[in-house]
Amino acid sequence: MTFTVTIITPERSLPPMDADHVTVQAVDGEVGIRTGHAPLVALIGEDGFAMVRVAGQHDYRAFALRGGVAQMLDNQLKILTPNAVDVHALDPATLAKREAAAKTDADRAWVAWQQAVARKWPARAGRV
Repeated sequence: MTFTVTIITPERSLPPMDADHVTVQAVDGEVGIRTGHAPLVALIGEDGFAMVRVAGQHDYRAFALRGGVAQMLDNQLKILTPNAVDVHALDPATLAKREAAAKTDADRAWVAWQQAVARKWPARAGRV
C-alpha cells in the first residue's frame, strides 16, 4: 500500500509521488512515515530534508528543505516549504555555481546543506 507525497513551494508544486516510506527531518528529530500513519503535523527546521522511497521500487528521492511544515492526513503527506531542492538532480558544476553566486551567509549555508543532504542520501549509480 502506498500514500501520496506532495512538496509545495511558493513558486511551484512538485508532481505528486507515490511512496511507501518517507523520512522527514523535523526540528525535534527524524520522523518516519508509512501508509496509514496517524495524523501528524511536523515543523521542519532550516536544515530539513525529506527522503521519499518510491513505491514498488528500491529507489528513493532526496530533497533538501529550507524550513516549512509537513502534514500527514488520510494517506496524503503534504510538505509546504519556502524552498525544496531535489539533490539527486544536482551535479557538482551546478553546486559550484550556486556556491559562487551565494551573496550571504544564509545562502552559503543553504548550498552547504544541499551538499550535506546529497552526501547523506546519495543517488544510486546510474540514477541521475
